[in-house]
Amino acid sequence: MHLLQENFPKNTQLDSFRKRLALRDFEIRYKGSSISNPKSGSGMKLPATGWTGLSKRCMVGTMPDETQQKIVDRVNYFRQHAGIKKAIEIDEERRQKCQEASVMYAPVGVFTRVPTPETHICYSLKAAEAAAYSQVIKDPNPAIGITVLTSDLKSEELFNRQYILAPNARGIGFGSSENNTVVWMVEPNETLSKEDSGYYAKRFISWPPAGYCPRMFFFKKWSISGPIDFEGVTVSIESKSFGKLPCTVKADKAPMVSFPTLVFEPVISANFYESMKNEEAITVTISKKGKVIHSYTTILLDTK
Repeated sequence: MHLLQENFPKNTQLDSFRKRLALRDFEIRYKGSSISNPKSGSGMKLPATGWTGLSKRCMVGTMPDETQQKIVDRVNYFRQHAGIKKAIEIDEERRQKCQEASVMYAPVGVFTRVPTPETHICYSLKAAEAAAYSQVIKDPNPAIGITVLTSDLKSEELFNRQYILAPNARGIGFGSSENNTVVWMVEPNETLSKEDSGYYAKRFISWPPAGYCPRMFFFKKWSISGPIDFEGVTVSIESKSFGKLPCTVKADKAPMVSFPTLVFEPVISANFYESMKNEEAITVTISKKGKVIHSYTTILLDTK
């Protein structure tokens, strides 16, 4: 969609097409990647991932291809709407290591980047490697986990979203067990190619994204990433109905991610997004020393 807008900026039919495509993509890739949480015989709600392991016996188990594809679809839904050029695929080696890490964490519930055989009874070298580079969330449903990591409401640095949207990520690994999900997106030796660096030199990665965005994905914290120094920038957020919205601004950069990120949070009421009309357009303008660096418009979209 970003490339269509760039290549055909004067096409009067493009906006209607973008809206239809956004609604269709939400239905197919986002809702289609949901994993249900049916009650087990004990009354517990465990996600229907098809996982065959058992952490109390350190059984790593397997997960069907269908579940793996759902997680890839959900990650790519967020990444491609945010402006990432290429779709990401499962990295089988990472997937196995993340599954071992999830099983390692489950019996003790201690999430650390430096596990040991003494602290984690299901310790393995592969699990320890995943622990060094992965994100961990206390939810056994990996689809929900991807959305929670992207929203990143509890992280002051917004590192989780930066990893999910890392443009230099080459493959995703994930694992889930009875009480957690482990996700591995990037590691230190992964850098952008010369071609990709050129692509992002004139484009930014943002959430909420440019174009149509479902109402439920207007998270509390907004972000934009790109190959510039965000120190000293100002952010203007403005809509036709509500005028200018004040916001807090903070520059940040997660380890292993190619670009720094600007994190900004509109100062609004708790029910602000719920009160907005469908297709309300909000324009974000990033400036530095009085010069506009980047400007884009995100449009609130009802999906029902």
